Amino acid sequence: MLNRTQTTFESFIKISPLLLLSACAHSQPATASDAAEPLSAKRDSHLRHPASLAPECSAPQHSKAGVTPHQSVRTFMNQGNEIQALVTASTGSQQFEVWHSRVAPGGSTPPHTHSTDEVFIVLSGEGEVRVGAQIYPFKAPATIVAPAHTEHQLTNTGSIPTEQYVIVGACSAIHDHEGQIMDLPWRK
Repeated sequence: MLNRTQTTFESFIKISPLLLLSACAHSQPATASDAAEPLSAKRDSHLRHPASLAPECSAPQHSKAGVTPHQSVRTFMNQGNEIQALVTASTGSQQFEVWHSRVAPGGSTPPHTHSTDEVFIVLSGEGEVRVGAQIYPFKAPATIVAPAHTEHQLTNTGSIPTEQYVIVGACSAIHDHEGQIMDLPWRK
């Protein structure tokens, strides 16, 4: 029998491609020329601008089908946080990356920005996320959206690690709080 978190997550996964496609299509500022541009061009606009791409990253022309057993995925450490890249451009995804991460009690992600929205699906733990100047408390199960080009940071304020799936645009640029592109090894 599924618990509430599993049911919620499975429901999200069934509808998420449409939600995320919509979010990506609208994540760039609207301009007068947008009206003449087809949806697919708007959706993929971050792929046309080199400044918004991660270094040494190239999304495939077409996504590749496949299954990745999670136990075979390498775990990386980043400032005390565990991260596994389950889906990236290097595994064949054209549009999205999906990471599995854990933040230890008292730990936090580094402050950073993305060229696309970042979605956290929090499965366990509690904390707060700073998005711009706003601080939002959360307790699992919860979903967090950090809009593109807005500095954010997730902090674990609880007594157990937070566990979350993280979804970002494939090959999207990620900048640290000083504006430098972050070269993240799990994206390769």
